[in-house]
Amino acid sequence: MKPRAVFPTRQAPRESRSVYATGTTSSLACAQCGMPREGLPPLTDARAATLGLVARLVLVRPGSGAPDLLPLEAWQALTSAPVFAAPGDPLAERLREAGYEVATLTEAEPSRLRSETPGRDAAGMLGRNLLATHAHGEVGEGARALAGRLAELAGERGEIAFILNDEAVTRAVLERGMQGDIEVEFVMGRAPRGHRLLDLVAVMARLRGPGGCPWDAEQTHQTLAKHLLDETYELLEAIEAGTDQDIAEELGDLLLQVVFHAQMGTDAGTFDVDDVASALIDKLVRRHPHVFGDVEVLGAREVVENWDVIKQHEKGRVSAVEGVTETLPALAYAQKLQRRAGSAGFYWTDVSGALAKVREEAEELARADASEKEDELGDLLFAIVALGRRLDLDAEAALRRSARRFRDRFLIVEQAARDRGIALTDLDDVALEKLWEEAKSR
Repeated sequence: MKPRAVFPTRQAPRESRSVYATGTTSSLACAQCGMPREGLPPLTDARAATLGLVARLVLVRPGSGAPDLLPLEAWQALTSAPVFAAPGDPLAERLREAGYEVATLTEAEPSRLRSETPGRDAAGMLGRNLLATHAHGEVGEGARALAGRLAELAGERGEIAFILNDEAVTRAVLERGMQGDIEVEFVMGRAPRGHRLLDLVAVMARLRGPGGCPWDAEQTHQTLAKHLLDETYELLEAIEAGTDQDIAEELGDLLLQVVFHAQMGTDAGTFDVDDVASALIDKLVRRHPHVFGDVEVLGAREVVENWDVIKQHEKGRVSAVEGVTETLPALAYAQKLQRRAGSAGFYWTDVSGALAKVREEAEELARADASEKEDELGDLLFAIVALGRRLDLDAEAALRRSARRFRDRFLIVEQAARDRGIALTDLDDVALEKLWEEAKSR
């Protein structure tokens, strides 16, 4: 065997590299923050050539959330040499199910390794010291003992593969490799897009599980309803006035509500997050026949119309406006009713017709007596919503923007009155209009 050594030169992005570490240096980087660890002499090519490596140890690290999504190098290692793993390792279990032999090493029991991480308990969770730090480059005795055992096995078998799921073991094995009698190679699985969603599901299960958070554990679908509404409006505000980072944060808060409700379903045995995702996937496929089938559409309007028709058929509804949620905000309720009616062919064909209806309703409101004014005002608002639809404008968003403009201008008016030592209640309509026009010009 041609002697060579394989060690990490830097922390590689997990999504972009299948071979985690290659090179000829022994400078190790902290797995948590990337800070280099000092103290080991550099391994030059000349020195590597004289070490006389006699055994090979391949560390295989599955991708987060997808233990069986591995690069070719990993599968070659797992199918061409004896394989070892920690008790209960998910990839090891899948390999056994597929008929491969995987030996269990009690020295790799996670509790023996993670309990040594400063600030963490045996389960690997942060302890009571919320500001606990880690010591760069430190390796516990449990990790070193495992590294020694792996080196022994590699020496006995010539080559072995170890399914790795612990950062401390990585460092311990690489340190052991510096003794020169084993060749160490590290390959890792690719983390697919969306894999962190699985981590989120696991965190939520931990929060609701034994020893988790008491507040999370006592919540119900009903007690969480108000939070769902709050998070939805916070997301809307971020979309309208925030940054991309604000939007991402608020989307996360809204996603938490989905995962939270799904976990409560899991706990009750009624449904789980996979049921939620499966129902959504099936719905998207059914309602996009122009993508997943052979239906042709001329544009987005036909897509919306097809969606409504398919949905009406799925729900067994007779009327196009059946099933519209009455608890929607009034403008949103009006818009959805009009959109459903429009899908059935009931809509203004041009802007002039919708605008004429607004004028008609305004005139009727002006002529209405006291008992009719509320109904006539509602008709006027409904006609304005229809005009907005014809203009491809969202009445809810338009009104919210106008309300915010009013708020900002009124603040200016108030400040102007204070600066002049006058009260708004003491001004007549002409003076108030003048202040308002000044605010509009700023």
